[in-house]
Amino acid sequence: MNVDLARQEAQAITDPATGEVIDRADTAKVADLYRRIQDVQAQWSDAGAWCARALIDAADERAQWGEVTFGDVHLNIDPPSTSSIRWDMEELHKLEALLPPERYAELIVQTVSEKAKTGKLQTLARRVGPDSEIGQIIARAEQRVPAARYVRAK
Repeated sequence: MNVDLARQEAQAITDPATGEVIDRADTAKVADLYRRIQDVQAQWSDAGAWCARALIDAADERAQWGEVTFGDVHLNIDPPSTSSIRWDMEELHKLEALLPPERYAELIVQTVSEKAKTGKLQTLARRVGPDSEIGQIIARAEQRVPAARYVRAK
């Protein structure tokens, strides 16, 4: 079915930038049009990303998220969210030599892959202090990953 539809495609197209009619058989012109389209799409993509960052920054400065209006344009802007934490497990393994085995087992759970217990590690780090060896290891192991944010026009 798709093959039949492809065969019925127009044999020419009008270049939206120049108004020139380009025949499907003129592959040099088709390739040039395609390259220019790709360039424009990349430029629009870069501009769109820049606009989204500017709008997110503006919403953050105003502390307004969700449905936001700038000028006559109604947008939906994601609020800032807490970042997720990725743990450097090699760094956390250094705790094994410094903590009793049962305490280490409470903090680091071994499954098919290791998963750090964020709340317990952060509590321990606060309790022992940032200057202690344990606190420094935990601080070096914690890696915050910002959540992606989006802007959608309504």
